[in-house]
Amino acid sequence: MKWREPWRNTIRRQDPWRLFTSAHLRSAAIWTVLLLAVGGLRAYASDVSFADFAGRIWIAPAIGMALALLLSIGHWLSPQKVDSGPNGIVRSIGDALALVPWKSIKSFRVYEREDERVLELVVSYTTERERFYLAQKTEAAAIEKELLAHGVAAEA
Repeated sequence: MKWREPWRNTIRRQDPWRLFTSAHLRSAAIWTVLLLAVGGLRAYASDVSFADFAGRIWIAPAIGMALALLLSIGHWLSPQKVDSGPNGIVRSIGDALALVPWKSIKSFRVYEREDERVLELVVSYTTERERFYLAQKTEAAAIEKELLAHGVAAEA
């Protein structure tokens, strides 16, 4: 069982992208320090004077912030991928992973809502149901077969 959720569903369900967050500022600071270190090493190793390096030091924070925001937007726009493993169903977006353990899944159902197919799981760790959106080319029968093989009951 492996699929990628439709992109519009992933975008619609996540929080809106925010410009200034602590994660963005931390990432921009890391990029800035890295760029300053590379620039300092370049100035030290070549015939570029430290005065020229000091005159261009303002470029590092500008490029650092641009890189941090570009990576953040790329992460926010990346599609959500769903895969199964030996311990459960893994949901990943960018580099963030979430696991739905097989033992916590009580039951499941696959249904159509408007123009989308939804895999809905009843889990033991929350009262809300976990929802996974299936792409049109995803085979629901293979997903149901794997869930049944792991002892998950189908809802009526």
